[in-house]
Amino acid sequence: MTLAPTNTPPKTLNVSQLNKLVKNLLDLHIPLLWVEGEISNFSAPASGHWYFSLKDKNAQVRCAMFKGKNSRLAIKPKAGMKVRVRANVSLYEGRGDFQIIAEHMEETGSGQLQQQFEALKYQLNKEGLFDEARKKPFPAHPQHIAVITSPTGAAITDVLSVIKRRFAAQNITIIASQVQGDTAPQQLMNALDQAVKANCFDVILLCRGGGSIEDLWAFNNEALARKIAHYPLPIVSAVGHEIDFTIADFVADLRAPTPSAAAEILSPNGQELNAQLSALKVRLTRATAQCIEQKHQYVHQLQSRITHPLDKLNNLNQRLDFLESRLRHAITHTLQFNEKKAIKAHNMLLQQHPQNRIAQLHQRIALQKMQLENTMNAKLNQQQARFRQAASLLEIASPLATLNRGYAIVKSNNKVITQAKQVKENDVLTISLAKGDISATVVKTL
Repeated sequence: MTLAPTNTPPKTLNVSQLNKLVKNLLDLHIPLLWVEGEISNFSAPASGHWYFSLKDKNAQVRCAMFKGKNSRLAIKPKAGMKVRVRANVSLYEGRGDFQIIAEHMEETGSGQLQQQFEALKYQLNKEGLFDEARKKPFPAHPQHIAVITSPTGAAITDVLSVIKRRFAAQNITIIASQVQGDTAPQQLMNALDQAVKANCFDVILLCRGGGSIEDLWAFNNEALARKIAHYPLPIVSAVGHEIDFTIADFVADLRAPTPSAAAEILSPNGQELNAQLSALKVRLTRATAQCIEQKHQYVHQLQSRITHPLDKLNNLNQRLDFLESRLRHAITHTLQFNEKKAIKAHNMLLQQHPQNRIAQLHQRIALQKMQLENTMNAKLNQQQARFRQAASLLEIASPLATLNRGYAIVKSNNKVITQAKQVKENDVLTISLAKGDISATVVKTL
């Protein structure tokens, strides 16, 4: 059956309705996407929101980034900066301006490096190089630490300062290496090989100060990451600041947020060690005195166990009286128990009398009858609900319901007309409406 809509006049929209309709279409049919371009006309009013345009050589588009989103960015946009934004396409209804609403922004160069970083991170994680099960344990108090870093950087200064403050006697060897630039990854791997050949280190500290993603890129090298993951000695990675993460951090046996924090982890606290030694001395002195006291008490106990034979005989007589009393009590208790058991058995026999049994079965039958009636009533109610639901669905799908919405059925010679070419001029048509029918004659087909 084909439904032909009846003729209705076109709806006229005002400007607000038109803009709202367009905005809804954009919001519904264009998903979240990435847009790349150059920032121009950047504005940051007191509200904290950002307004700017993204342009290329042929076009530009208005952009807005609200305070809740831009407050989480590490970059500060400025005119001429090339960026990539993740945004929703929308329309500002008040002015009818086409615009995009940005949720995230990154510089184009940093964005490419970040993509490489994420791809390598995903690959190595999939291979299991980040698994905690494969990471090596650390000695509680490493005797000799190798620090691989730049000898002129701020990181080594921080590490040495912390260790000097905490435990100046800590044995440390600095293995110099570049920590930035194209040759840095190979130098870092050479330094790791040098540490293994020395065969005198308990743990390796790989560190450098903070910087941009480009500055830290040497520690995102795949060959270096694989070498760290399969290194025979435990490695602590302390690269950059607390918010910086590199591939070396994930494959290392331990990641410290900063070089100073790594030094705190690897070096014992001298004051705490002195306090522990003092406490051990006190415990040893106390344990020695306690041991001597226990030996004195043991000797005293041995002396007290040497008794006169008459005292021993009196003790045995007293024990015999005690055992006799316990035996009499046990016999009396057993007789009482058996008597209670016989009474209980007699009561149980009375409970199993046929009349009592029949009464119990009558109660059980009444209970099961009531349960059966409840089940039947619940089942009947469920079927009635399903019947009502099916009737509602049939009512929704009924052709009469469709006719009530303004549609009509056109027939010619009791055949439903679906195409204009099925009729010719002067044919008599029957038009069925929700209430009543209309007879019409074909004047012209279009």
